[in-house]
Amino acid sequence: MTKNNEKYSLLTAISMIVGICIGSGIFFKADDVLRDTGGNVGLGILIFIIGALGIIFGSLSLSELAVISKVDGGLIGYFEELFSPKIASGFAWFQVFMYLPAINVVVTWVAGIYTLQILGIPYLCSRK
Repeated sequence: MTKNNEKYSLLTAISMIVGICIGSGIFFKADDVLRDTGGNVGLGILIFIIGALGIIFGSLSLSELAVISKVDGGLIGYFEELFSPKIASGFAWFQVFMYLPAINVVVTWVAGIYTLQILGIPYLCSRK
């Protein structure tokens, strides 16, 4: 039995981080960040930089878990190996019933708002 040694290229890894972590949220929330900072562009950029650092160090942490882990299965496998099968099972159920549905709702909501904007149709949450 051989170990799967497939690796991502640098371009693929960068594309995954941009697509998964940043996505369209950075464009969707820029006006909210500027409004909440009182229009201070420097402070708004600082907030985005702090968020980017959180994403970078979170990604590095997951990468280190992947390196030290001997099992497949992503986060659930890491939880099972490093903690216990019960904690891994709890995390998996959380993913199924809370995290994944919430992500689907947010992506659908953003896609709907963008679609309405492109079509020029006013929507309930529009600010004027």
